[in-house]
Amino acid sequence: MVVAGLASDPTLLANETRTFIDTVNARLSAMDDAGRRAMNNTIRTCFPMADFQLRPGVTTEVFNLDLRVTENNVVTFERYGFQQAGTDWVLINIATKAGR
Repeated sequence: MVVAGLASDPTLLANETRTFIDTVNARLSAMDDAGRRAMNNTIRTCFPMADFQLRPGVTTEVFNLDLRVTENNVVTFERYGFQQAGTDWVLINIATKAGR
């Protein structure tokens, strides 16, 4: 859903954010199994996991990456939500709001 939304409206992400996501995806694609296990362990250690109910009786683990971005004295809060799908973490949500 996120990928489709970004494909239909590329202005949803700043160029820097799109470049960052493309770089991360390239690095993830180049990882071997040991690298993926190490990354999974790091994610589980550094980010609080939450159970998300997909439908009655079916849950998945999710975590959020929350960022405070300041550009030209303007603050924006960004949240990136990830869900585990097999051995991969899939970006499922992007939310932004203006800061104070």
